[in-house]
Amino acid sequence: VARQAAGLQLKTHLNRTLTKSPLSPAALGCIQNAAVTALHDSNVAIQKTAGSIITTLVQKAGIISCRHVLERLDELLGNTDPSLVEASFSALNKVCEDGTAGLDKLLEKSPAGAECFLNWCMDRLFPKVFECASLGGQAFTRRRAIECLNHF
Repeated sequence: VARQAAGLQLKTHLNRTLTKSPLSPAALGCIQNAAVTALHDSNVAIQKTAGSIITTLVQKAGIISCRHVLERLDELLGNTDPSLVEASFSALNKVCEDGTAGLDKLLEKSPAGAECFLNWCMDRLFPKVFECASLGGQAFTRRRAIECLNHF
């Protein structure tokens, strides 16, 4: 419970802080690495909290600053641990939902960020998600892949 509360406090702090000023690249990288590490936790609540932190970082710091964490999420989709694949899909679903919902704003505010998001989707995300959605995949993986695609 304490770790989840700390994660939620971090998310709230990031929401407030990143609205006012950017984080240093070192701090951003440290938080991204810690959040990806937390996705490996056996506690589902910790995994979901880590996914929320990642989503907040992508939303507030921008996709260009968060490409590393998105690539790591993409890599985790190929993991053999179903819990880790589920945690990665959960975070990616949130990123895709926020990214597609805010694409018009992103185009106005940061055309480079919008282009980065779309290129990442086409080059990295879609091939992996289509692979996961294929008939040869596990049922939960196919379901989560289709959920992810539905945002587009």
